[in-house]
Amino acid sequence: MMQSMLTRMGFQVIVAENGSRGIELAQGWDGDIHLAIMDLFLPDIRGDKVCPVVLEKHPAARVIMMSGYALENTDVLQTQVHGFLQKPCNYDELAQAVENALD
Repeated sequence: MMQSMLTRMGFQVIVAENGSRGIELAQGWDGDIHLAIMDLFLPDIRGDKVCPVVLEKHPAARVIMMSGYALENTDVLQTQVHGFLQKPCNYDELAQAVENALD
């Protein structure tokens, strides 16, 4: 659903099924990554562990973290993240978070 919404917004979307695959894709991507959206609680590795690895290769990338859990004071949200989305989110909430992160 998220891929569909982002594509509808005009973005080229690369999807990773878990954190390890996200790291692999980010490290192998030679172009720019402008925005990374990841869940904090991925099946294999937490998003707050994926985030710095992605940013190491793509330091200009903006990151939006998502979670189905309410998060208020997590270190990654304080330092490396440009937005937080509470799941589930709708199209308008996603669009606003993307706009805010990319501004």
